[in-house]
Amino acid sequence: ACCWFNTLVLQFPSAIAPTQFRYVTANDAPERDPVQWTLLGSNNGNTWATIHTQASSATITSDRKAVTQYFAIDLPEATSFPTVSPTPLTIRFTHFRWTVTSPGSGEADLVQYSEFELWSATAKFSTSGAAASSPDAREAFGNDEGADKAVDSDYSTKACCWFNTLVVQFP
Repeated sequence: ACCWFNTLVLQFPSAIAPTQFRYVTANDAPERDPVQWTLLGSNNGNTWATIHTQASSATITSDRKAVTQYFAIDLPEATSFPTVSPTPLTIRFTHFRWTVTSPGSGEADLVQYSEFELWSATAKFSTSGAAASSPDAREAFGNDEGADKAVDSDYSTKACCWFNTLVVQFP
């Protein structure tokens, strides 16, 4: 993700239960790497539960095109969402909203990363066939930067769009 947006919304056709996530740094400008954020989950895109908050600055590698550490997803209060499965205790969502509240520079409107990945305990959730519903910046930056690049599984690209929220839908 690059430049003028700080929120990524992923919409899956059916609910998934990730336990962790990570992102991949972009090709340049480490001062734009996310260091503070919130991750929310929803089953309708209207009612959201906080499932991870990074309130203090995370230590992120200064290497470019590098995966970060995994960040654990927390379960919201079971009373908030009745779709909690008791054993093991998991919660499933169709929508995920990752909002970067501060990049390394502290300029919240200048954010970039190559990939955002949701993981179960053992595997990455598939993002094949993703379609970005937000306009992208390919005309300005070329084919290696576009809204759909946030989840294209290619660490050499990065997402970029001109709005504050980037929405990516999966078939």
